[in-house]
Amino acid sequence: MSEIVALAFKDLRVILRDKAGLFFLFFFPLLIAIFFGFIFSGVGSAPEERKIRIALVDQDATEGSQAFATALKESAELDVILEKPGGADGTEPEPLTRDDAEGMVRKGKVAAYITLPEGFGQARENMFWEEPPVVEMGIDPSRKAETAMLQGLLLKQVFEGMQEQFGDRDKMLKRLDDGIAALDMPGATEFTKDWVESLRKLNEALAEMPELDEEGEEGGYWGFSEPLRIEARDVQFEWEGPRSPFQITFPQGIIWGMLGTAATFGISMVVERVRGTLVRLRMAPISRAHILAGKGLACFIAMLIVVVTLMVIGRLAFKVRPHSFPLLILAAACSSICFVGLMMFVSVLGKTEQAAGGFGWAFILVLAMTGGASMPLFFMPPWLQTVSDFSPVKWAVYSLEGAIWRGLTFADLAVPSLILIGSGVLFFLIGVKVFRWTE
Repeated sequence: MSEIVALAFKDLRVILRDKAGLFFLFFFPLLIAIFFGFIFSGVGSAPEERKIRIALVDQDATEGSQAFATALKESAELDVILEKPGGADGTEPEPLTRDDAEGMVRKGKVAAYITLPEGFGQARENMFWEEPPVVEMGIDPSRKAETAMLQGLLLKQVFEGMQEQFGDRDKMLKRLDDGIAALDMPGATEFTKDWVESLRKLNEALAEMPELDEEGEEGGYWGFSEPLRIEARDVQFEWEGPRSPFQITFPQGIIWGMLGTAATFGISMVVERVRGTLVRLRMAPISRAHILAGKGLACFIAMLIVVVTLMVIGRLAFKVRPHSFPLLILAAACSSICFVGLMMFVSVLGKTEQAAGGFGWAFILVLAMTGGASMPLFFMPPWLQTVSDFSPVKWAVYSLEGAIWRGLTFADLAVPSLILIGSGVLFFLIGVKVFRWTE
């Protein structure tokens, strides 16, 4: 074991003497994290939308409530969600419940939710008696502009519906008949009797009036209606994404630092082989396994130093605070194991330093671009997210994000950790199998 540690510290001292290598191991990843952090400066807040996106819960499920829901859905100003999406197993979509809708507001998926309670459809029919139709509106209190706009849109839909009802004189007369029947009951007060008498006179007058259209010609009729009652309540927004753009870019910067470390150590093995260093080491009382283990340990330690350095800078200068330190340690360790294997694989991609460097960085860039080190995972189109599953970089990024801002648990990181360790072992075994000790 002492031989492995000695070899590891030998490689670390060699790397520390290389100023250009130090730049790409530490400062270049830091520049990436800071630069793209400023570029993505709007990512840490909920996205704005041209339409107001709302969740609609129809607890009444009557013809009147369904007509109102349809009118809202067809509105040019609203993006209305009525159902939960079906499952991957082919289950059918289901109507939203109030709890579903409130949860969507809390998570920022919609700006507000609207609930049409039982009796809403009937209340829309009773325009001249009893209570007006009522809706419950839940909205994040920080979104005052959307609140006022949404209230206006709801009233607009109500009055358009009333206008349609008043345009049909037969329906209007039926509403009046229903109102008279509901109010004209034994024991009614004098005020109620007077109101009933007024409705009867209005009914008689409407029955004798010609139907007028919108231009005053016969064919339509205009009237008025009771207003809508909106019961608003606050729903506190619970943003589940990153609190700042630097929480996205620092995991990416760490990955670039690890990739740079893997490439540097991989190419250094080619240099030592070409210059005969490996042959001279073999003359010492150490085995090939000691040499490879020492190189792997040095690479592993260097990657952990990269993680610690960038996280300290991120914490002090950019308020990048991990959600869980134990998960961060797990993610850093598994990612380092994976990229130590990648280091060994890079060392066999070319016979010379230039060839190994060219092929190695080309291979690393493909893994990085498809794995989320260049573009955040949630910015990727669906097809690229599927492709990224085959890149170990994706699982390293996901693990670091899970420890920093995704709020994942040890159970959530079990599969990514196994993928990282398995990928590292596979890369390392391939490298050991192909690696040549002499030219």
